[in-house]
Amino acid sequence: RSPCSTPPLCRAEPRPRRRWCSTPRSTRRRPAFTRISLTAHKESVVRFKTEHPRAVVVTDWTAFFRHSLRATDRVRVRTGGECHRQRDSEKTLLELTDAAEIRKLLESTAFSTEERGGSCMCCGGPSMEFFSEGVVLDAISFQHGKALRWGGYGDAPLANTALVTFLAERGVKEPLEAVMESELQAEDAEAWRRACSALLPPRLKPLVSDDSATDQVSEIAGTSAPDLMFEIERELPNRLAYVSLMMQLLGAKPSSWGSVFEHQGAFERALQTVTPEELVAISAISPRSPQMEEGLSRLLLAPNPPDGARSPQAQGLVVELATKALTRPWALDRFKALSALHKSRDERATAALRGVLSGAVAMSTGHRTTPDGAIWTRYQGTELESAIVEAVPRARPEWGDLRAAAAWALILRGDVLVIEELTSLRAKMSGRDLLVLDGALARIRDSRELPADAGKAR
Repeated sequence: RSPCSTPPLCRAEPRPRRRWCSTPRSTRRRPAFTRISLTAHKESVVRFKTEHPRAVVVTDWTAFFRHSLRATDRVRVRTGGECHRQRDSEKTLLELTDAAEIRKLLESTAFSTEERGGSCMCCGGPSMEFFSEGVVLDAISFQHGKALRWGGYGDAPLANTALVTFLAERGVKEPLEAVMESELQAEDAEAWRRACSALLPPRLKPLVSDDSATDQVSEIAGTSAPDLMFEIERELPNRLAYVSLMMQLLGAKPSSWGSVFEHQGAFERALQTVTPEELVAISAISPRSPQMEEGLSRLLLAPNPPDGARSPQAQGLVVELATKALTRPWALDRFKALSALHKSRDERATAALRGVLSGAVAMSTGHRTTPDGAIWTRYQGTELESAIVEAVPRARPEWGDLRAAAAWALILRGDVLVIEELTSLRAKMSGRDLLVLDGALARIRDSRELPADAGKAR
């Protein structure tokens, strides 16, 4: 009878506000209804129903959901979640008033009995509003298509895809698409674990893959990140071998540098103490494996690389990796490469940026999506982004081929650009790219005190 945050396993109508009194327990009048938020065994439920035939007893999320909304005569599916609502911009995606359709929606909703309800920090969406005679009975939002956020009861995991399929058949495809993206993300994470497992010595494979667990090593299966680092260091006492393996694990599977897989953050933290000599040594191993190339790029082109990457010995490697990274399919990675060229003290970085503007250095223009659907990530912590956004506030979202950002990188490096060179580039740009390039031209005009129409296409 005590309040509980877990899903109610036995409940009828909403409980009235509790009133405390000093009347002796023996003389109190028992209420007609008592909510029980405790685990209910099947035998106890049968006995309770027998002793209280007028009581309505529900013993799981699904039964409670259908019982609570049995009087629904209209369902509205709208954009947005339950919190941080923007009512002026919300749109109605679907409206059901047919009793058979409403019944089918309720019957399509089934919650998992094996998973406990949790909660994430997302607002969720879209949301379903249930009405009875014009009064809102409840508002429930989807969480990544896999759970429903239901009032104060947390996020209840769905048992199957029947509900999201029902809505997709009626034009509301977002929840089903979210489920499909989650499945792709899970497959990508599993591929990451298999790639890491292939790089580890046999005894350590269970650290990242349960499939290869054996009796003699099962005690380290599922190890946390700090213990995983300890086990690898114990297995490889040679420092250079340890750094080499860490770098390959960091780049075990090509992916956008904006996504982080299990233990990947631990690998990156372990490499923060790498020295310039170690970087030169492991990068000189020929042939350089794809995993080593990916790991080096992810580490050295980050907004805050290790101190060893800032040394003169490593600057040539940084420019080499950044130039190659300009052909990566993810816009985030290409911008990080431009930021690394902007910060590099090597003169070859200036030549690479000039090559981007002239077309001599190849740079991709597409926006490949990641498994979670993101095509753009904020570049927090990069001086290049801060300078551009400060000068051109509207340039924050997606950009196109990022050549305008390359122009900014050159300007910030103190390179003397020819106005005509940027003028010809301006004629090929539009939208936000044009805004960014015009900001660069304004920066040049301010520094040179040129006429306001300098650089404008004629």
